[in-house]
Amino acid sequence: MIRNNQKKDGGFSLIEILLVIIIMGILTSVAMQSLTSSIDETRRVLTEREMEILAKAIVGDPSIMQNGQRSDFGYIGDNGAFPPNLQALVQNPGLGTWNGPYIEYGFSQDSTGFKTDEWGQLYAYTGGISIASSGSGSTISKKIADNSNDYLLNSFTGLIRDSENNPPGSVYDDSIDVVITIPNGSGGTVNKACHPDRFGMFTLDSVPSGAHPLRIIYTPNVDTLLAYLTVLPRHKGEKKYKFSANYFADTSGTGGGAPLAISIRQTRTLGGLSFNDEDIIIYDRGADTSSMLFDGSTIFTGNEDVDAVHILANNNILLSTTTQAEIGGVSFNEDDVVIYNPSTNTAAILLYGDSLFSSPENITAVHLLDSAHILLSTDNTASIGTLSFQSRDIVEYDLDTDSAWLYFNGSSAFNGAANVNAVHVLSNGHIILSVNGVGRTIGSLTFGREDLVEYDPVSGTATMYFDGDAYFTSFPTNINAVHVGSGSGNLSGGGSSTSYTLRPDSSGTITNLTDDGCASNYQCVDESSSDGDATRVKRSSNSYATDVYSIENPVDTSGSVINVTVWCRARKQHVQGQVRPTIYVNSTEYNGTEQNLTTSYADYSRQWTTNPNTGLAWTWTEIINLQAGVRIKGQGSNFPGYCTQIWVEVSYGP
Repeated sequence: MIRNNQKKDGGFSLIEILLVIIIMGILTSVAMQSLTSSIDETRRVLTEREMEILAKAIVGDPSIMQNGQRSDFGYIGDNGAFPPNLQALVQNPGLGTWNGPYIEYGFSQDSTGFKTDEWGQLYAYTGGISIASSGSGSTISKKIADNSNDYLLNSFTGLIRDSENNPPGSVYDDSIDVVITIPNGSGGTVNKACHPDRFGMFTLDSVPSGAHPLRIIYTPNVDTLLAYLTVLPRHKGEKKYKFSANYFADTSGTGGGAPLAISIRQTRTLGGLSFNDEDIIIYDRGADTSSMLFDGSTIFTGNEDVDAVHILANNNILLSTTTQAEIGGVSFNEDDVVIYNPSTNTAAILLYGDSLFSSPENITAVHLLDSAHILLSTDNTASIGTLSFQSRDIVEYDLDTDSAWLYFNGSSAFNGAANVNAVHVLSNGHIILSVNGVGRTIGSLTFGREDLVEYDPVSGTATMYFDGDAYFTSFPTNINAVHVGSGSGNLSGGGSSTSYTLRPDSSGTITNLTDDGCASNYQCVDESSSDGDATRVKRSSNSYATDVYSIENPVDTSGSVINVTVWCRARKQHVQGQVRPTIYVNSTEYNGTEQNLTTSYADYSRQWTTNPNTGLAWTWTEIINLQAGVRIKGQGSNFPGYCTQIWVEVSYGP
């Protein structure tokens, strides 16, 4: 028997060795690719970090602070320009304002390394607003700024006050020089100078970001405020500067630092006070504080929008709103002007739009002149009698003669479209205006809805009176109404005055109304506090009838009579009813403008600044012989018009 004793080979076959070699190659290739990818990612991170350092060297590091303010503004802060190349960050390119190097020594000691990315390729930078790396095969960008103007062309607004918070006014505004020294971008410096306006406001524009020396010089006393003005990119802030002495106490120049009564269209903040479109605030420009004069949320029955204001010397308020409203028990429309007494929370309609205008309108501005004539503007083209006017015009209306004429021709004053939103006339005849919209031009001045402009109608020139962009702490808003300074006039045209309230004391010459609840007609309307429907006179017809009554005599007849106002408290029963306050003088009846009645009792008035019979100023003899009453009508026999109270106010002065 033959046995096979040959031994088997224990080594690897050639195929096995080849498989091992192939697998090891694949693993090595994968490992190398992974290593290469890891190295590229590291290079990308380091490159982005280097580009961030370069960007901060150019525009500064906002995290570096000193005394609570940013202190690092890089190359731009010193030189007022972007560097022409990266080498300028470590080597002075010949500029006298250069104060580098602007990157750390460890980063810049290699004279060329800081200019290349981690792949050894030069960064792309030629003075623009971004740095780019292309070493990775694709572009890696670092934006330095959105726009070069954000760092080179900033504006700064400041306010100047004396030790008592007085603004300079027009007396001292041109005695103050505001001077800032800034780099000119070419290695030198330049001074930019301006004067503040009468409110102490000044604006410096085209200022590069950085900390720049600022001087505010009051020339008469050679008093200089020195400061470093820190200007941030896209600067929008403002700062107040105060002299240590009381230099500006005499601000008798036109306008001066007079407080402003303002109403606006949207909710905004001014002088630390947030207010709404139904409010009227008083803004003290000297103290930069505001207080609430008229809180619409507690006065109106609904949510209204005040769009015309004038404050009288007795603190009563003339106002109009953008929609129908109710105040002090009186309902009125947007084409009416109301007198509101804040101390008694009572109101009366002064101008009744239904009778004044040829069609329904919206009164957007109102002002009372010293002559007791009323200035007004409307939202659209309107007519009073034969006078037609546009929304850019201001009309003067005479209550006594029921006549109107153009006071301000907006077509010749404005260079383009404009809707007058607010008006106030200063003592020198200049007109304070606000308009609807932006980019409006009058004279050579362009302004917007949040501004007040002072316009000289003689020279046709305009200046900024109130720059809304600088004052409001949020977005711009429409200034809907304004009154400058303290109250003026009492519908009398005579400044400060005293008044008598005179009531019926006996029957008069005309008795055509029906008494209701009393023995004699005058006794139905003579009470000092209204008794409503308890005693009244009435007219049960849709045609007018008149009652006039003898009134009490004044106790003292010294001084001069300024005006006579007849008041009546009346209402209608149903849909129709009108009233006309009436006087009877020198055997002649004179009636006020027709006013529509409401179904609730309300006060209606008519004022005469002169005797309509003579056209001359009132005399005390005429007041003693005066009779006053009411001309009224209802809808018919079942729906009368009622009057429950009559009184006369006689204003007089020295």
